[in-house]
Amino acid sequence: MIQLFGAKATNAKVSIKLQLFRLKMNEETSMSSHINILMSLIRKLMKVGAKVEDEYAKSILLNNLPSRFSNVIFVLTQMSSHTLDETIATL
Repeated sequence: MIQLFGAKATNAKVSIKLQLFRLKMNEETSMSSHINILMSLIRKLMKVGAKVEDEYAKSILLNNLPSRFSNVIFVLTQMSSHTLDETIATL
């Protein structure tokens, strides 16, 4: 039973991570909608027992943005002390 639960949790983690990695903000999506989707996936990941560090979540967020945000992404990556919440507030 424990092995079955562990396998299901691992499968869930992988599935959610794939969703995060594949997530891309398209031109029609608002920033707030995109952030809501991203944060929902991060909460799901944490619910199945995965640790999600701020830096990891921030990297995923910035990677998911369209190329028109390249200047903003560059500036935010230079500000390594920014937390995820500060990054979201800046966007």
